[in-house]
Amino acid sequence: MAERGFDLTVVLREANSAYAGENSILLKEYLAAYSELTRFFDLLGPIFSFVSRDLKDKIHTLQQHQRSEYREHYVTVQSMIRYEVDNELVHRKSPTGLRSGTQMLIRLHRPLQFIVEFMRQFRDSDETVRIPSLAMKVYNKTLAKYHMWIVRKAAKLAVYTLPGRRTLMETLCKQEPEKVVELITPVTDAVQIVYDEVQAVYSQHNLLHLP
Repeated sequence: MAERGFDLTVVLREANSAYAGENSILLKEYLAAYSELTRFFDLLGPIFSFVSRDLKDKIHTLQQHQRSEYREHYVTVQSMIRYEVDNELVHRKSPTGLRSGTQMLIRLHRPLQFIVEFMRQFRDSDETVRIPSLAMKVYNKTLAKYHMWIVRKAAKLAVYTLPGRRTLMETLCKQEPEKVVELITPVTDAVQIVYDEVQAVYSQHNLLHLP
């Protein structure tokens, strides 16, 4: 078992807790699940550190909103977006000087699609599959469309530093490889529900185009 690593059981617990019923995603639990997932990028090596730092920065901003005097508006994803839309805060800073929570969240939301799809493809792969090629395929399918060419080029270089399938599991996850494969399905199912709800509220407010 890896001494370090991110814990899929934490992701599963927090993702399940984040879903509070249709049209309600609890922001604190969403961020707790995501914080654990950022460790995935930490453990991939220095070349991925820029991804992890960027995600952590956005999580931190959202947590600051939750500690601010306007925290009652930042309990759920839906209440946050409604508050920022109604008060014209989507494209400018909040009264406390924080960056828009709506903009920060969509920049977390998009990479989540990559993470879920990568985990599913990884689950269904075997030792003959080249993990860098798998990761590049998933990146092109999910995140590439949001990135400028220089970021796409950096991503291509980064994924080709990824190790083989078993080494990746042993390096990244606290669970034994067999347990990792067992956990991937419930984890991705739980995260997908959260992803779909967040996607729906951004679509409802015509905010999927945000930079």
